[in-house]
Amino acid sequence: MEQSEKLKKQYGTYSQKQKKTIQSEFKQSENLFLATQKCMDALKLATEGKNPEAMKLLDESLKLAPNLFLVHCSYGMFFSEHLNDYSRAVDSYSKAIELQPYFAGTYSARSLANFALGNFNKAIEDCTTAIQLDTTSSDMTAYLYCIRAIMHYSLKNYELSIKDFNKAIQLKEDNNHALYSLRSKSYIELGQYENAIKDLDISIQMETIPKYLVENYLLRGSAYAELKEYDKALFDFNKVLEIDVKNFKSYALCALIYYKQEKYNQAIENCNKLIQLRPNYGSGYYLRFKCYQGLGIAMQHLEDMQKAIELGYEI
Repeated sequence: MEQSEKLKKQYGTYSQKQKKTIQSEFKQSENLFLATQKCMDALKLATEGKNPEAMKLLDESLKLAPNLFLVHCSYGMFFSEHLNDYSRAVDSYSKAIELQPYFAGTYSARSLANFALGNFNKAIEDCTTAIQLDTTSSDMTAYLYCIRAIMHYSLKNYELSIKDFNKAIQLKEDNNHALYSLRSKSYIELGQYENAIKDLDISIQMETIPKYLVENYLLRGSAYAELKEYDKALFDFNKVLEIDVKNFKSYALCALIYYKQEKYNQAIENCNKLIQLRPNYGSGYYLRFKCYQGLGIAMQHLEDMQKAIELGYEI
């Protein structure tokens, strides 16, 4: 009570100009608080699919605090994650960066938006800045290296991609099997199949999610096939079918290997499965025709060649 009286007396001694300044500061603080709350409410509404209501709250927050970093970040998240409007997301994140140029997360977010727009070099530049700024945790830095590695991969800069995956793996020592799987793709593109297989061995051993196991077995099987280790390749493709009996890619790859081994009947069986699952897959008909050709009965199965051509398969 005494403290309150003291403040009142002190306030009473201020000049009119000082009083206006204090009132303005109070009002500004109140606006910042309200704007922050509106941003939080807007993003919550957006997650519920209520985009018009979310946009209205964001516009209200901008009027209350046009220079609040959080407001522009919230716009960026809304445009990027809920409207897929990456151009406006970039603009919003850019404004946020003008207001707070030392926050790694904003560069990371703008990087992803630029990447979605196909502005790969700008995306990599932002990701690099985020890596340089980030000091929060090794997991966050590993994530940033991983994102940049994927961008390099998209630009076919496979060696740079591998370097960034190496950094990410060093930083994230636990639960990092997905990084090995991703790095293997760059090794495959460079023709370094042995390195790819080593990475996929690790990933397969640690992976528990079926769809990712399928992808890893397909990748490793394809790497073995490139090395002409056909039995190991067939083992992996059959592991895929144990998980997903309708995986048409595995039937196609098995058929191709059996054809190369001149095991035409087994190749035809896999072509039949492939055609059953993908009747508009022209290469299935063509490969089956080639198998019949290998058996010396191609003239009895010319309809396969004709069907392949009808479906647009280039002979």
